[in-house]
Amino acid sequence: MLENPYWKSVHKKLFGSDSKMVNVKKFLTTKYLTGKYLDENTEEKERINHKPFVIDAVFVESIGQPGKEQEKLAVRFKNIDMPMPLNQTNISILSASFGDNTDNWVNEKVIINLVNKTFQGNPTKGIDLEPVTGGKKKKTEEE
Repeated sequence: MLENPYWKSVHKKLFGSDSKMVNVKKFLTTKYLTGKYLDENTEEKERINHKPFVIDAVFVESIGQPGKEQEKLAVRFKNIDMPMPLNQTNISILSASFGDNTDNWVNEKVIINLVNKTFQGNPTKGIDLEPVTGGKKKKTEEE
């Protein structure tokens, strides 16, 4: 089929080359904003990496395979469709900047940074959040 000039031109428009190979990454979907996702998606990486975004919601999300789910704290950002599960580092950063009550994190601005990390001894990509709105710690529930 790709020997036909018409189909060759259609294939080139769709996949960007004359190659018969298709990059399967175009067809994989992900539910969460992760370092791996940003690293593999150039357009999203350019749109999101090192840019400020406003926290739209903070919630608990069950993540993992059925029967092995874990509850994780996650955030959703304005203008980003996928939520981002928070690791301990990002929870500590947000808590130190905006307080222990996650309701106070909503409408705060952070920069999303794609960074090199190590997970279980292997190099990987991760996301670090960098607060940009004043750094004034808000009162905790106990205060």
